[in-house]
Parts: sequence; C-alpha cells; structure tokens
Amino acid sequence: PTQIVGVVNSRFRIFDKTGTVLKTIEGSSWFSSVLPGADPFDPKVVYDHHNKRWIMVWLHLGSSTSYYLVSVSDDSTATGAWHNWALPSHVNGNTSAGNWGDYQGVGFSKDALFITSNQFTFAGSYNYQKLRIVPFSQIYVGTPGAVNWKDIWDIRHPGGNEVGFGIRPTYSFSSGSD
Repeated sequence: PTQIVGVVNSRFRIFDKTGTVLKTIEGSSWFSSVLPGADPFDPKVVYDHHNKRWIMVWLHLGSSTSYYLVSVSDDSTATGAWHNWALPSHVNGNTSAGNWGDYQGVGFSKDALFITSNQFTFAGSYNYQKLRIVPFSQIYVGTPGAVNWKDIWDIRHPGGNEVGFGIRPTYSFSSGSD
C-alpha cells in the first residue's frame, strides 16, 4: 500500500510510491542468518493482498544441496520486520531427491504459499517439475520457527506420460473458498 519492492539477481530495493529508494539490500547478507555463505539468485517478489504481507523467494545452489530462500514481512510495510527460511529444494517431502530447483514460480491463495520449480540433477539434466505448498499458518506467526510443507513432484501432462516444463502457480484474488 505505501511501498514498492524491486528485485534483481543479487539484491532488492524498497522504494516509496514516489520512486525514492528507501533501502538497498544484498541477498547474500539478507539470508546469511538462515544459510551462511548463501549465494541467492533469481528472486521473485509478490504482495499477498489477502494477508497484507510481502513475500520473496530466491534460489541457492550448492554442490549437493539447494534451497528455496523464503522471506516474508510481518506486515504491509516492506521496511519493517521480515522472517527468513532456507527450505531445501533438493528434497521431495523430506527425502533427498538428488536434484535442485530452478526457474521457480511464486503464487499464493489466502491460506498458502505455492513455489514451483523445474528440478535438475546436479550434473545438469532435467528431471521434472515440482510444486511446494507452504501453509501461511507456518510462516505468518508472531515468532516463526520450523516450517512443514507438502511437495508434489514429477508432474506430467494429463492423459499422457509427457514430462512438462515450467509449471507456474497462480495468485488467488478471491478471498472465498472457491
């Protein structure tokens, strides 16, 4: 409502509505408390109008691990307090899958955050698409802690065995249950 957040591959900026830069923050320092040595890239930012919160999702790739770096504001003011997590993207559920997420998408409903990604082997071959569902009850709390999620992976085209590429989540504009 009062600010704009813009992201580039290594940093983000918070502007007021007239375009004045209020803050410039490096992604690596922003996530250092949850993933020391993080090298965040490919950020996405959305504003959850249902819950009046900012959401950012970045990626991190290591030699055998990878993460969705998730950050949420505690209210509608981007210059206020935020909470951060490093959620492993190299797992399906809680089981190591030996791959990493890239080309992520970010969407939401009034109840949950949706992160999609294409999953690649650490050697670089494409495997499949994945959808991660993170309930807001896990991350929109006064003192956030551990996060539990649901993963759906190896998503294929209906009626066939063709592996898709580039699945994208949506933004729910309805506040109802439909």
